[in-house]
Amino acid sequence: MLSFICYSLTHSGLTAAEVFSSLALFNGLRIPLNLLPMVLGQVIDAWGSVQRIQEFLLQEEMVEDMTIDTTGDDAIRLEGASFTWEKSHKEESEKSEKDKKHSQVQTPQHEPSGDDTSTLVEEREPFKLQDLSFGVKRNELVAVIGSVGSGKSSLLSALAGDMRKTDGHVTFGASRAFCPQYAWIQNTTLKNNIIFGKDMDKNWYKEVIQA
Repeated sequence: MLSFICYSLTHSGLTAAEVFSSLALFNGLRIPLNLLPMVLGQVIDAWGSVQRIQEFLLQEEMVEDMTIDTTGDDAIRLEGASFTWEKSHKEESEKSEKDKKHSQVQTPQHEPSGDDTSTLVEEREPFKLQDLSFGVKRNELVAVIGSVGSGKSSLLSALAGDMRKTDGHVTFGASRAFCPQYAWIQNTTLKNNIIFGKDMDKNWYKEVIQA
């Protein structure tokens, strides 16, 4: 309507041929204009995916430096093994934010005191497992018990090959599989998240709550 109004105000007349040809043109432009927002969103998603793929392909190749000995008595044997994460969890979460701020704001530099230096070292030091020596026999069930943050999950990640081995020897008696446990919340009620598809046993859950 705006196009026809502007045309009629700037020209002497508006013929039927011009009206119908214009309507046909506008009708042909409807589909591309409706698809334009979706195409822009897909282009942005594709660009982000390409960046993630590029970051993955440029990563250092993983080298398996653990020995497989199928004839030994032990399923797992560690001799003076030490492992480390590549970076601390705080560094991981703050890296992207620091990179953004670095190009915009330049922080004035100052000489830190002794206490500040030790605090920064503690915060930036990645978690390590040092000098581990133990063996697990075949068909043996082992429980790793410790307080929160003591390194139980890191030990399993080290055996799975997620942590970098810095020293010692690791020998496996067979192939290995690692099944980590992550919190997974279903989009349903609290009750269904607890029973997880099983029948509701009120007496049993009452005993669990009391315990």
